Amino acid sequence: MNAPSPGDAPPSSPYRVYPPLPVEPPPPRSALASHVLSACALMATLTSLHLSYSVARLATASATPRALTCAPEPRPFVAEDQLRATAQGLAAAVSPVEPLAPERRATTPGVRPLGRGVYVVSRRAIEGALEGHGDLARRTRILPEIRDGRTVGVRVFGIRPGDPLSSLGFADGDVILRVNDIEVASPDRCLEAYARLRAADRLTVRFERRGRARSHVYALVAEL
Repeated sequence: MNAPSPGDAPPSSPYRVYPPLPVEPPPPRSALASHVLSACALMATLTSLHLSYSVARLATASATPRALTCAPEPRPFVAEDQLRATAQGLAAAVSPVEPLAPERRATTPGVRPLGRGVYVVSRRAIEGALEGHGDLARRTRILPEIRDGRTVGVRVFGIRPGDPLSSLGFADGDVILRVNDIEVASPDRCLEAYARLRAADRLTVRFERRGRARSHVYALVAEL
């Protein structure tokens, strides 16, 4: 059956009906590299309400795939190693950030989890978590983590569900190692690291939980 031409819609309809656009079939898989990737191929995209955190994954015939953003410098908000694209003919798929289980979602004002290890946080919430007040400050203990005679980070005890640090994704006994690649060798260095990064728009915290390396990424905003 032939597609209708423009103007064939019922008179009462505000729309016009147009024939479908022609579709060119993809080349065979064996010809994909030479036909499509000879210049550049878009493998996948991740879009964000914040343009500078949107990511495109590109592939070329002469280079390994690259992740590009609109930001003037790379943003680890979506880490490049978390962006996985698998070519299936001309189609592509990405592995999204694993969503948090409902019982683990943060309830502290100023903290919005976007996925496992990815958060948008107000600066006030970060400052409150670092400074601590009242029972929280008395209950939380931060001790140096010493290995082979060297301090490698700080171990945090006393974190309970609902605490600010818990809402930021930390658990009792976590060992914090680095903040934006600044080694955290003592509680004072934790505060020093944050003081040096007050103007930053992101924080990447690398830590260990039960012997396994992990990281959290925080996008900092004035208010949330």
